[in-house]
Amino acid sequence: MAGAVERVPEGLVEVASGLEPYAAHIARGRLEAEGIPALVLDDQLLNPHGSFEARPRARIRVAAEYAEQAREILQADYTGELERLADESAEPPELPSLASPVALAGALAAGVALFWWFSRG
Repeated sequence: MAGAVERVPEGLVEVASGLEPYAAHIARGRLEAEGIPALVLDDQLLNPHGSFEARPRARIRVAAEYAEQAREILQADYTGELERLADESAEPPELPSLASPVALAGALAAGVALFWWFSRG
């Protein structure tokens, strides 16, 4: 809609700006996972000149009482946590090979049964 003005509820504070739209939505999900309702703005803006260089930069706003907590969450670095979880994870269980004799026998039996079923006439 041309000339539309975005209406933002009163009392919201900007906690992040200049984000790629996808990153803003990931950040919003992180805030909401912590119980902080968040609003992403300017994630759908189109460049009127058709240039691929200028991308939309999204903003995130939250209620004023959550602003400080939201900034702390968005600035946290979880790299060490991810590495710790990767080290603690167990090895995945070994799955049977599709080339095992049991798997081949099962596939052959299924093929024979299907051939018999469709050739009954």
